Amino acid sequence: MKKTFFIILTLLASAILSIASFAQSEMIIYANSGLTCDGTYISKLPDGITGDEFSSRIKDSTKLSFKDASGSAMNVSDIVKTGEVLVYDNSEEYILSVLGDVSGDGKITSADFLKLKSYFKGTLTLEGAYMKAADADGNGKISSTDAIAVKKYFTGRKLVNALPKMTKKFISYEIIRDSSFENGFTILSQQTNGAAAIPLGNWTYNEDTVPTWELAQWSSGKCLWEDRIDDGNKYTITDGSSKWVTYDPEDKSISLRLNAADVYKGQPAGGSNWPHLLIEAGTEIVSCDADRIYLSFDVRLVDYKPTTNPAGINAVQINPFIYLKAKDKTKFIWFGASVFDDRGPTAQSWQLDASSGNMIYGISNTNTYGKETQLTTDMGWVHVNLNIRPYIDHCCYLANTDGTYGSDIKASDFEITGTNFGFETHGNIDCTFAIRNYSIQIWNEDK
Repeated sequence: MKKTFFIILTLLASAILSIASFAQSEMIIYANSGLTCDGTYISKLPDGITGDEFSSRIKDSTKLSFKDASGSAMNVSDIVKTGEVLVYDNSEEYILSVLGDVSGDGKITSADFLKLKSYFKGTLTLEGAYMKAADADGNGKISSTDAIAVKKYFTGRKLVNALPKMTKKFISYEIIRDSSFENGFTILSQQTNGAAAIPLGNWTYNEDTVPTWELAQWSSGKCLWEDRIDDGNKYTITDGSSKWVTYDPEDKSISLRLNAADVYKGQPAGGSNWPHLLIEAGTEIVSCDADRIYLSFDVRLVDYKPTTNPAGINAVQINPFIYLKAKDKTKFIWFGASVFDDRGPTAQSWQLDASSGNMIYGISNTNTYGKETQLTTDMGWVHVNLNIRPYIDHCCYLANTDGTYGSDIKASDFEITGTNFGFETHGNIDCTFAIRNYSIQIWNEDK
C-alpha cells in the first residue's frame, strides 16, 4: 500500500484531534436485540410480539410503558402495533413500527397488502412509522417486493423475521458522527501547513449544517475547491476533469470518482505520489479493548475503466482505514480492510509505511466480505459487517512476534481516534465507487 507524504501528515493531524462524546439517549437497546432505533422510531419489530417480549430487549425495562396511537395506556401483555408509542422513564418517547403492519392493527393481513398496492399506485400516502412498516422484507428499501412479501406471509409462507435469541446482552454505541453524510464535507487543500491539512471551504447541501467529515484529494490534479465547476447541482462538487463527489439524498450515499487518466494524461505512472480521493473524520476516542468492534458499511463499484496505457504502475485500491493510536502517544497503526483491488484478491498484510514510519495492518478481502469475492460493477450494493476486534488482537500478535516495537503490545494499549475511506489510484484508470451507512460500533457485554 503506497501512501504519499502529504496524506500521512494530514491524517496524523486528524488522528490526534480530541473529539467530544456524542449525545446519547438514556434508554439502551441491547445491541443484538434485532431492533433498529433512529432516535424517533423503533422499527423492524416482528408481528405478534408483545410488550413484555419487546421489553426484554431493553436495559432497565422497568422504566418502560406503552401508549396506543391515541395516547391511551396499553397493557404490556398486548401485541405491539405500528403507531404505538414506547415511553422510557416518563420522558423519552419512541414510535414503534412492525414489519409489514402498515394498517396499524398488529396483524399482517390482506388489508396490509391492499394498502401497499395503493401506495405503489400513488392513491395512498404512508408516513412515519407506517412508511417504515412498509419495508416488509426489512432490506432497507420500499418497493413492490414488500407487497409480495406481505402476500406470501398471510398465505402461509412466512418471510417477516423473528427477533434473534440473546444468550448475552450487549450494550452498543456508535463512534462516528454523521454516518449518513448529511452535514456535508470540509474540502482540504492538496498542500499542508507543516503537519496540518489546510481547509479550503465547506461543501454542504442542507441548510445550517456543519461538516464533521473532510474530503482529501492528494496528488490528484486540479483542486476540487479552487477549480470547482458550478453546474447548479448542489449535491455534486467537481473540478470537471479528474474528480467528482456526489451525495444522493435518497439513499444517503456518497459516490467518489477519481479519473487518474486525467492526472497522468496518458503518460506511464511512476512509483510515487499515488493520487488519492477519500473522506475522513475523527471519531469518539475509545479504547480498543471492547468486547466487539463492528465496522459496517454498504459499498458499490459504480464504474471502472481500465488503463489506457499499460506501461508503468496501474492499480486501484479502495479501503477503509481506522486510526489506532497508542494511549502513551508513541505508536500509530493504519488499520485497514481490503474492499477493492483491481489487481486481484488481497492477502492479510503487516508492513511498514516508509513515508510515515508507521505500520499498516490490512485485512484480506476474503475476511472483509466473509467469502472470497471481488467487487464488480454488476453486483449493486454489497453489505460489509465485520467484527474487527479479533484482527486488532492479531495485529498485536504479529507486532509482538516480529518485535516491531521492541516490547509487547496489546489491544488495551491503543485507542481508535479516526477513520477514512477512499481511493489510492495509480495509472491511467477512471473509477467510481459509492458508500453509505458507514459505521463503527462498540459493543460491551452488560454484566
